[in-house]
Amino acid sequence: MDITIYDLYTMQLLHYLITQYDYTIVKVQQHNEDIWLMNARSQDYPVLRICNKENACTLSDTDYIRNVHRLILNLIHREGPVMILNVHPDSAPIENPLLTQIRITKDQVSNPSILKTFPGIDHIIHDVENVQDEYAKLSKEIEEAQLIQQKESLAKAKKAARPKATVILMVISVIWMGITYIMSILCKDALMGVLVSGGYYKLNVVAAHEFYRLFTAGFVHGDVFQLMVNLFVLYSVGKVCERMYQKKQYVWIFLVSIVIGNIFVYISAGNTISYGMSAGIVGLIAAYLTALFSNGSWRIPLVRFSMIKIIWFGLLMLIVSGVPMIGCMGGAVCGLFMGILFSRGRKYMFLKNNIRLSGAFLLVALAFMMSQVSTVQPIHKDVDTQLIEVYRHTPLDGYANYLQRCFEKQYAKEELS
Repeated sequence: MDITIYDLYTMQLLHYLITQYDYTIVKVQQHNEDIWLMNARSQDYPVLRICNKENACTLSDTDYIRNVHRLILNLIHREGPVMILNVHPDSAPIENPLLTQIRITKDQVSNPSILKTFPGIDHIIHDVENVQDEYAKLSKEIEEAQLIQQKESLAKAKKAARPKATVILMVISVIWMGITYIMSILCKDALMGVLVSGGYYKLNVVAAHEFYRLFTAGFVHGDVFQLMVNLFVLYSVGKVCERMYQKKQYVWIFLVSIVIGNIFVYISAGNTISYGMSAGIVGLIAAYLTALFSNGSWRIPLVRFSMIKIIWFGLLMLIVSGVPMIGCMGGAVCGLFMGILFSRGRKYMFLKNNIRLSGAFLLVALAFMMSQVSTVQPIHKDVDTQLIEVYRHTPLDGYANYLQRCFEKQYAKEELS
């Protein structure tokens, strides 16, 4: 195969970007001569196109270039401009809203701003005595660098594929289930075990102001089957959703969705008992769907199949959910809002201020409606008496007396209303 001087220039530029900046070559089907590079860690240019043709960016090529660029960005969950580096001396520099092409030759760089990102790139292109030997040498070094990158990427991918935050949430839930199970045995009643270990019971929140139950109820489960279903769905969602957000953002979406979901239950439902992480999981599903529509990756068949599968799992989870449907709806609303706020895609940038304002109004409205809740219907005096008696048989006798006073005060208020 005949190696031209422009092929060598291309190889010199590739060698520089791959060995110095850890870019990886991306092959495009049916366009093997088209050279693309990607680096998810690059702040300025996560995707680059390398050319050595004079007319590599004609108007008819623009749509193709932008489509390939978008697909590669979706692959690495990044955003960035279309940047083309052309080593042909007669190529025309281009700078418009659609793409940028910078000419890099042995004599000059058409746009010196690229030197801020790639210092020394203006000295990479140079002539040699033996083009064939130099090309073969650079090709071998690039191949070796790519092999090292592949090994490192594989190790990092395995490590990154472990949804650590999800696993931690699962471990907490399992431990909490163990506590609930022990409480159920000691109380000789599964329902009492749920309430004692932090399950949501509206009377406790209204009469005794135990608002912590809006949070703790998310980790309480009524039985092992419900726990296993929730953990299965949480892991299925978490292993894809956790990669789309920072871990702290992911955890915040889950926890806040639980609280908001239980606030919806507190405001709209009667004297309900609620437990389980369904609201948190639905919030994660909503945030996951938001991310897919933000970066456009839902159009990819494989991603769309995963999306449908997760939605299906979520619907199955609702069958065994210990959270009323209104609570799951609250979790979905929370996940949608937070998903847009945490989104890194440009598609939702103009929405973020509106979402912040709407979210603030929602929180104020929820706080106001919570302050208006003063009655609890229907009253379950048998459950209340049993709960008080459970605490009387423990060192928490003082707490039992406190609950009894709070409940009796609430009963009197209910009779007056």
